[in-house]
Amino acid sequence: NDTTGDGSEGNPYRSISKALLTSGISMIFVGSGTYSTNFGEIFPITIPDGVSVAGTNSAADSVVDAESANRGLLLNGGASVNLVGNLSIIRTKGTAIVADGWQGMLENLIVSDIADGGAIGNTAVIYYSNSVSRTVAVSGCVFSNINCNIQKFFFFRGFGTVMFTNCLFYNLTTSVAPGQGNGNFFFAHPSGSVASSGGFSASFVDCVIDGLNVPGQVNQEAGVFKVGSSALLTWDRCLVRNVTFSGVGTMLFAPDRASGSEVRNSLFYNCDCGTTYSAIGGFRSAVSVRNCTFNNVNAVFRPTPDGAGYPMYVYNTLITDCGLLSRLNQDV
Repeated sequence: NDTTGDGSEGNPYRSISKALLTSGISMIFVGSGTYSTNFGEIFPITIPDGVSVAGTNSAADSVVDAESANRGLLLNGGASVNLVGNLSIIRTKGTAIVADGWQGMLENLIVSDIADGGAIGNTAVIYYSNSVSRTVAVSGCVFSNINCNIQKFFFFRGFGTVMFTNCLFYNLTTSVAPGQGNGNFFFAHPSGSVASSGGFSASFVDCVIDGLNVPGQVNQEAGVFKVGSSALLTWDRCLVRNVTFSGVGTMLFAPDRASGSEVRNSLFYNCDCGTTYSAIGGFRSAVSVRNCTFNNVNAVFRPTPDGAGYPMYVYNTLITDCGLLSRLNQDV
């Protein structure tokens, strides 16, 4: 009860928002139940640096229902390493999680049912920005059943490292094409001096992407998974299947000026990459593909522009029942 409770285990508050007003705390434990405006929540639920929030049971048991607020969680930045875990975040009308300079772990979250309107940075699931080097680890999360008209699902801008591990991305659809040189599933864009020195990296390890429907962008720098300006993108032990591009353009994996990006030990199955580009490519990038399998992919590789000096390396890779092995760069 937010009026009579004292925040103890025996006499807890009803809302997360009330618990966050308590001074001197570092951890909030969230019991099973629904957390919405009907029960005292104020959206976005703003979590300060130095405070972690986690459900005491599974993510399905502790449900943050944003009830069409334009943001679900707002994570404020600082020097602490924080945790947000074991929660479901549903029904935002815009962006589920917004973070500015935050660092730490997002663990065992379920994010679903995001509607149009109010999106921060034209991003549906996670919008992240910072001005100093930070590390964000996203693990054991499920992002599912999102059908929206928002340009990007995940956007990371700034310095540092973002790591997705053991995550499921299921049944995600948007009808909005990425901006020129952007990515409409995952877009990471470094800034400042770190950008030119390759000081930003993104990785997906042990992840499953199943059911992704996005429109294409006729631009050689655009991609579904895109990192820009010398950032590195790594895939390892991932399954990518049932991906459909509508229209033309857009590559599935598109590092930009990011030599050293790799796709390893992964299976790509039933991917329709549209009529212009391919599953794996890059813009002014030397990309390596190792120990992968491509099955029922309409176009597998797209070399970088002729004369750019950025080769593509493919090792120990099985390609079967595919359309084109290599699609020439249509912009050159």
